[in-house]
Amino acid sequence: MSNSDRQSVKAVVQKIVPEGNHGPYAVATAEGVEGSITFSLEPPIWDEPDWPKPGEFVLLHKFHQKRAGWRAMRARFFKPEDKQTANSRENAMNKITALIERWTPKFFSSEAEQIWEDWVDFKGRGRDDLKGLLEDDEIRDEFKARALFAVLTPSRTLCPFHWTGSTANFWPTDSFVGSMLPN
Repeated sequence: MSNSDRQSVKAVVQKIVPEGNHGPYAVATAEGVEGSITFSLEPPIWDEPDWPKPGEFVLLHKFHQKRAGWRAMRARFFKPEDKQTANSRENAMNKITALIERWTPKFFSSEAEQIWEDWVDFKGRGRDDLKGLLEDDEIRDEFKARALFAVLTPSRTLCPFHWTGSTANFWPTDSFVGSMLPN
């Protein structure tokens, strides 16, 4: 897990350490996260009136990797609306994935895959390379479609073709999205 891999995780509190070297803290575990996750039980990290108890669920945010495991820099009790939000996101991702799987054969031919992979792997590719593809009149439309898709997709995991660069952080501002599109 890295900061970019997960924004937040639902975790189960394993133990409370009321008198740690740097103050009280909790140790939690989460599915899909190797090792334990610790978090302070003092503000601003934990800003609830009561401490959690072992076995209770918490929502952890903003992770830093430490030698002994992970540290969450924000934590709170898990609430019913958190599950609803997670279900909504999961449903949306499932719909996006189904749409991509349906459109992939139509827009991204397997014949062009090796050419694309060789271009991507030739050097570390980034937004300037994609912008260059979009602006070049001699580039085939299929490769322009791949470049545009890589720019607009919210997650590299949704890319139906080989891509090693970033995706969603290509467009930190609306003006940047406009700058990626050809005139």
